[in-house]
Amino acid sequence: MELQKPYYPACVIAILIVLLFGLSNVCQLYLLKDTYPVSKLPVGSDYLCIYSATQNLLHGISPYESKWYCSPSSPDYLKNLFIYFNMDKAAPWYCYPPILAYLNYPSVYLEIDTALRLMFFLLIGAVLSAYALINSSFQNLKGKEREIILLYGLIIILLSYPFYFLIVRGHMIGIVILLLAMGIYLVQKNNPASGVCFGLSIGMLLFPALILVPLFLFRRYKIMIYTFLTLFLLILFCPGLWWLFLKNILVLNIATRDWLSENGSLANTFFYFNIFFGKTMGLAGFQFRLTHYNEAALAVYALMFFAMTLADYKVRKKYGTLDMNIEIVLMLMYLPFMIAVPKVVFQYDLVMLILLIPALCSLTQVLKKPMPQPIFWLFSGGIALSQIQAHSLQNLLNPRYDLFHFFPAFGLFLVMIGCVAFKLWFWRVYPLRMQETCS
Repeated sequence: MELQKPYYPACVIAILIVLLFGLSNVCQLYLLKDTYPVSKLPVGSDYLCIYSATQNLLHGISPYESKWYCSPSSPDYLKNLFIYFNMDKAAPWYCYPPILAYLNYPSVYLEIDTALRLMFFLLIGAVLSAYALINSSFQNLKGKEREIILLYGLIIILLSYPFYFLIVRGHMIGIVILLLAMGIYLVQKNNPASGVCFGLSIGMLLFPALILVPLFLFRRYKIMIYTFLTLFLLILFCPGLWWLFLKNILVLNIATRDWLSENGSLANTFFYFNIFFGKTMGLAGFQFRLTHYNEAALAVYALMFFAMTLADYKVRKKYGTLDMNIEIVLMLMYLPFMIAVPKVVFQYDLVMLILLIPALCSLTQVLKKPMPQPIFWLFSGGIALSQIQAHSLQNLLNPRYDLFHFFPAFGLFLVMIGCVAFKLWFWRVYPLRMQETCS
């Protein structure tokens, strides 16, 4: 059977995103309303909390204290941020592991406006570099085909609402995405330095710790040792601050209130499911209300994660060493699960889903028997929806419940289902011919 062109998945996703972007522009032209792709906040409004935490360290204060950004010398536009987010100035604004504040140390010698603008361009470079690294991680993507996939990825990134959200807010998840991409790129070279990249990413934001699961299942023990060693050294650097973070700040984040606008979490998806099924059942004369949608989302997450890891375990146990391209694909499918854990997942995290596009392209060459079409469209449709211009459409059409912010969250959910479905299919159906098709 003739193989599909390797760039076919990237082309399909790019076309879907271009169409959705065009639809947003047509709506704006028809309504003649001013809108913006993101909230009108100062550039780097999220990065300010990291900058202020590093300023605290510079003055011998805990990064979790609020003394710097409450001081008279704080920039005037910080006051608007506190009003916009309805924040208590006495509460800790910085809510990340302490290492992130230390790693940001060089920026405090810059003027704050310079640091904010610099982070804007650094995040652009980080996301583009991460995509290029993942694209280069697959040895079966070569020459012009790899360049075309890179070009489609550039189009997708430049039309992505989560990407706009990320670079305007200045969130450091962009650097974490780059570290994960570097680690995965080095894994395919069997370089233990990948463990250093993974350790740094975990030390910065914690959720990349899920990368340890595929490393363990695929017996990358040396890389795991380097990851744990790096993380141990990071904790040893400031154990008191780590304890403060784990005891107080992390618990506070877990108990955070629901936030519907700009939320891409599973909990948000299930909230909208609750509304939809409640309205539908109400029309039929039945009452339906899912009061514990957070718990339901957590249960579904746990079930999907268990099914995915079980499939990986079964595949690895039966067939031993996997083709490197397949192993990298299976590893990348843990990325959506990294960002779906909390009740509040701001949609800049969804940039991470773009890294799956080269993996889908690689599968067109590795799999002689193509994946089922429903699984392909779960990936393609989910990634496209996750990048939709949700903020612009919400402002233009102004539906109830911040409805357009549901679509990126639902896109993440579809991608997660696609990851689970692909791994179960690969375990139960495809491996019957695996010896003939994977080299």
